Amino acid sequence: MNRIDKSQIDIKGIGKVLSEGKLSVPPFQRSYSWEEKQINDLFEDINESISHKNEDYFLGSIVVLRKEDGQSEIVDGQQRIATTSILLTAIRDILIELGDNVRAEIIEKDYLFSRDIETLELIQNLELNTYDNIFYTEHIVSREKRKLTSFNKVSHEKLSLAYNIALKFIRKEIIGSKEKNENIAKWITFIKENVKVIWIQVEDYSYAYTIFETLNDRGLVLTVSDLLKNLLFSKAGKKINSVQSNWIEMNTYLEAIDKENLLVDFIRHYWSTQEGLTRQRELFSKIKNRITTSNEATQLSENLVFGSYYYTALLNTDHEVWEKYNNETRESISVLKMLGMQQNRPLLLSMLQCFDKKELELAVSRLLSWTIRFIVSGRLGSSGLEINFSEKAKMITDKKIKTADSLLEEMKKIIPSDEEFEKAFSVYSSNKPEVARYLLISLEKNLNAEKEPEQIPNQNSDQITLEHILPQKMSNNWNYFSEEDHQFYFRRIGNLCLLKKRSNSMLRDDSFGKKKSVYQTSMFKLTNSLVHLSEWNKDSIDKRQSELAKLAVKAWKLK
Repeated sequence: MNRIDKSQIDIKGIGKVLSEGKLSVPPFQRSYSWEEKQINDLFEDINESISHKNEDYFLGSIVVLRKEDGQSEIVDGQQRIATTSILLTAIRDILIELGDNVRAEIIEKDYLFSRDIETLELIQNLELNTYDNIFYTEHIVSREKRKLTSFNKVSHEKLSLAYNIALKFIRKEIIGSKEKNENIAKWITFIKENVKVIWIQVEDYSYAYTIFETLNDRGLVLTVSDLLKNLLFSKAGKKINSVQSNWIEMNTYLEAIDKENLLVDFIRHYWSTQEGLTRQRELFSKIKNRITTSNEATQLSENLVFGSYYYTALLNTDHEVWEKYNNETRESISVLKMLGMQQNRPLLLSMLQCFDKKELELAVSRLLSWTIRFIVSGRLGSSGLEINFSEKAKMITDKKIKTADSLLEEMKKIIPSDEEFEKAFSVYSSNKPEVARYLLISLEKNLNAEKEPEQIPNQNSDQITLEHILPQKMSNNWNYFSEEDHQFYFRRIGNLCLLKKRSNSMLRDDSFGKKKSVYQTSMFKLTNSLVHLSEWNKDSIDKRQSELAKLAVKAWKLK
């Protein structure tokens, strides 16, 4: 018999689902994530269905695992259930505002919570995951809402947003007429009986996984992270508790530094260190083909915890991982993060997990130089870089590359040569001020012959700013540049210099002659040297940038 045949499948109103209670979101499930558009779309769709007297509004499927204590653990569908519960809570709160405590209490009793007869504590019909439930209880469901000063998590902000959208919507669409009591009753009844969901109750996580795959095959868009999580849980067998615990721990590391969803990026980059380049679209199928036993699922979950710990260090230079490394390494990691190149993360992750201290410090220093060369030259492109970095990451994981020198030998095949880098730098333009500022500061340090200038980032724009010699906006002082030439030249590195913020604010679109009086007082040699020029035109920019390109070869060496 197919596992789906063993499931209990029913069609219910989502209000009836909430009224039956004992619903919980397991701790490993992702937090509340709906955005404003999704929330509004749900409310508007229900409103339209009621207005047009449609019999039913179909909301999708809800997959639950029935626990021994009678609790129904939500495997899929928590966003829809939670948003509906928030809508009902908002209706209750507005009824209280209107002095209609009788109807408010009916909604509470039927859909939101009961109270312990001894302690009077809330027993919620719906409990969210570990990260969201206290906030949901204290700031949404409870009548006595605690005052908010800030949000600890993005999901809390989204829960609060959903509640405020619900309040606004109800005031406008439900109680904005004389028939408000009739409208409220109509909405409550429709939510209870006519906002339909397919209720799928399964016996264990392996059944839930089968349901997920079947729904996905039939066109329901499920996130890669949902599929991966349920794959591991379905294969875990008797080790399910360990795998769930590992999944929570991994998420805890990632959520500590991330305002967006890092999970899929991390797993993809980790898998690339093991198997070479893995695209997001093929991640699930590749892992599914490899993870077939309980031991393999458990081992992968343990490896993901270990990997996530180091992965978060790549995005946080205050991470405890960096305490044993020198300052140059920490600063290089900061610059690599600022540059925003994700393609090198598998390589960094494998180095951090496999190289000893000395080799890691040397390799990170070199990787920064190579990354600058790739960015400036555009060599290989995004796809080519990802292929090569992932390939080298796997070689490190497989112990085929054990040192920074052996990594260099492999990378030499693809790193832009001095000649190629100099040629590319001589015409390079940057759309990112923080990158241009870093490049100029590093060149300045190199000109002053200070040790390892590429590892001394200074991104404090409150102190040091970028001055566009040919200004960003044209004026009569610069009318000898055509519009086309201006667009081509004003972002060129040769047209940029460093200034203290106060000095820069004085210049704006002044002529080159007036600007030189400020450049003369600058502490930066590359800026100060501009005073020796009599004019600033296309040839001046080209010549200065060619000089900077020669300096760049020395600043970002191959070795």
